[in-house]
Amino acid sequence: LRQPSNVSRQSSSIIRAFVQAQQTLELRPNRTRSQIQPKSSKERREKISKKRLSEHRKKEKTFIQNLNRAEQFRTMDEHRIPLEDLLKRLNSTQEQGLTQSVATELNRLKGDNVLTEKKGTPWYVKFIKELTGFFSLMLWAGGILCFVAYALDSSDSSNLYLGIVLILIVLITGSVTYFQNAKSEAIMQGFKNMIPPKTRVLRDGEWKSIEATKLVVGDIVNVKMGDKIPADILSLIHI
Repeated sequence: LRQPSNVSRQSSSIIRAFVQAQQTLELRPNRTRSQIQPKSSKERREKISKKRLSEHRKKEKTFIQNLNRAEQFRTMDEHRIPLEDLLKRLNSTQEQGLTQSVATELNRLKGDNVLTEKKGTPWYVKFIKELTGFFSLMLWAGGILCFVAYALDSSDSSNLYLGIVLILIVLITGSVTYFQNAKSEAIMQGFKNMIPPKTRVLRDGEWKSIEATKLVVGDIVNVKMGDKIPADILSLIHI
């Protein structure tokens, strides 16, 4: 009777060892996976945090620039201080105006007297954007499905007509929207024509006719009745 019990104990120990070995083999890949997964997730989190940090810095930089501009406009006092103090601040005089050397240097530092322009987008890119909106894509998909249905069953011509109508709707609405936006942009471009090509300015004690784009801060300009205003100027003498 004792011998079978010893055999059963040995068999149970063998089974227990086998189960432990199998569990060890099953846990090894999980350990490796658990070791690799945190590393990849950590790298992913670091990339996301870096991206968010760069976006936050860009927004913060833009906010500071806008804040500085707003502060400059808030503290602007050129229209309140006496004329003598203003001319002294701008290194100009009412009799001589700016010197040519000072005006050239100011133009180099500040740039030309023109409206700031954004980089234009090609017309075909704008037209494609109008044809690929969310609602337009739905109509494109519906039209294509109608053509596919007609190709599968040409006996029903209603699918062909419906597909043509859907495509025409996309083209017509996209064209109308494109021309409306182009008209609005043309109006904005028309503001450039409000600046005269030339103007009379006092430099080195002489009145000279120069291009309006070369005006700088501190120039004294001669404007007559009916002339276009070449820049944002302060009236000194009314004649």
